[in-house]
Amino acid sequence: MAEGHLDALADELRARGWARFKMYAESPPVLWVFPKGGEGTALGVAAVRVDGRWVFQISRLIEYPCEAAVQVADILDNVLRDRMGRLDAPSSR
Repeated sequence: MAEGHLDALADELRARGWARFKMYAESPPVLWVFPKGGEGTALGVAAVRVDGRWVFQISRLIEYPCEAAVQVADILDNVLRDRMGRLDAPSSR
């Protein structure tokens, strides 16, 4: 189930031009998101169960409901753009 939530988020991020690396053999599975060639700015996202519901856990600090994949992709898009500078970021949809 965690992998399915991360796959949905990965699809949203692919549409925005971000590179993704899936490490689903870990526990919990982790989706790494970064600009192409900018692995140093990567963000790790896990899908975990908290209090009976699935949430995306970003860099082990922030949690968002897995039902909000589009909104989480928007947040990650903004954070990554800020990290690398707007001029070098992939174009939005």
